Amino acid sequence: MPQVDIVWPKDGLDRWAREIERAQSGLGWTLERALKTGAAYVATSAATRTKSAPKKRRNYKNQEDKAGKWPFYRRVWVNPNKGPNNYFRQYVRTATQIDWLYIRHAGLAKKSWRWMLPAIRMNDHENYAMGVKKQLKGSDISIEMYNKLPYIFHALKRQAGEYLLGEALNKGAGQLEKEIDRKLKK
Repeated sequence: MPQVDIVWPKDGLDRWAREIERAQSGLGWTLERALKTGAAYVATSAATRTKSAPKKRRNYKNQEDKAGKWPFYRRVWVNPNKGPNNYFRQYVRTATQIDWLYIRHAGLAKKSWRWMLPAIRMNDHENYAMGVKKQLKGSDISIEMYNKLPYIFHALKRQAGEYLLGEALNKGAGQLEKEIDRKLKK
């Protein structure tokens, strides 16, 4: 699957940067703490905008079976990297037959965003689904979060053809703003 580049909305990035600066000046946080907190809010927000797969596969009527030996089939994807049409038919005798009924990794796309949270707070981490790399020393301070699932953009909710990661960035900045306001009131 080709790599998809995200174009982050400028207003969302500006808002996020303002809240990072506000956390530093208003609360006395270090840049590292402000970045980690903001990144955690963005990852959490991205998880809420990712669709969960159903736990069970759907049964389809087998129109080609005239004898009635295999009245149903289920779609089992061969390779999600090659798109939604790369599947084979698994024929079953009854709608409740257990073979291939349950989707093995249902919800992995949503979980992969949440797995970033401990890596954001502590040490860098990478697995088959996600990765987090931090550069917190020197003048070039950054936190890089990436989702390695090849089908992640199929799982992300879309609105008017756009992925809602820009909205996740905005929501993360809003959550950071609320936390700063709450702490400043104390």
